[in-house]
Amino acid sequence: MSNIPLTDFPYSQLSAQVDGIQLCYIDEGDIDGPVILLLHGVPTWSYTFRKIIPECLKAGNRVIAPDIPGFGMSEKPLDPNKYTLDNLVFWLSEFFLKLNLKKAYLFGHDWGAILGMILAAKYPGQFSGIIACNGFLPVIPARAPLSFYLWRLFANYSPYLPVGEIVNMGCSRRLTSNEKRGYNYPFSKYKRKN
Repeated sequence: MSNIPLTDFPYSQLSAQVDGIQLCYIDEGDIDGPVILLLHGVPTWSYTFRKIIPECLKAGNRVIAPDIPGFGMSEKPLDPNKYTLDNLVFWLSEFFLKLNLKKAYLFGHDWGAILGMILAAKYPGQFSGIIACNGFLPVIPARAPLSFYLWRLFANYSPYLPVGEIVNMGCSRRLTSNEKRGYNYPFSKYKRKN
């Protein structure tokens, strides 16, 4: 276990190996309490739930928040071809099964909603409820919004990903410099995986 030196994120990180990749995650609260699985969006990490986690813990829940491989404190494979929907679902499935989670309540945001809904469809008996926020199901024939294609273009060609500024653009209030630092932190300290 290791602590991340962010004043507003006092949680220890655990890690699990999935398909040879180190996936980091938070596992806090009552081990026998209801499980809340928090899945972040892109390009963020479990830090995005820093204000939700304490409320869930106060209510007696067990909170699990993985950093999807490629984001947060998890390893980031260098091969861009590894980042497919199938691989992301496989990695999260392996993680979910490794922790033997049952009757989990899923809260997924953005890509976390997409991946979480697919995960729940694969293991329907292991989920008690789903909240999908700002996501869509890519298995239904539908055209993604223009903003998705613009984001993909930017992410593919930008030499630097200013995560704190990107998140700040989508907020109703300005993030503090400490919050921007929190969003940027793992991308300055990340672990690479060939």
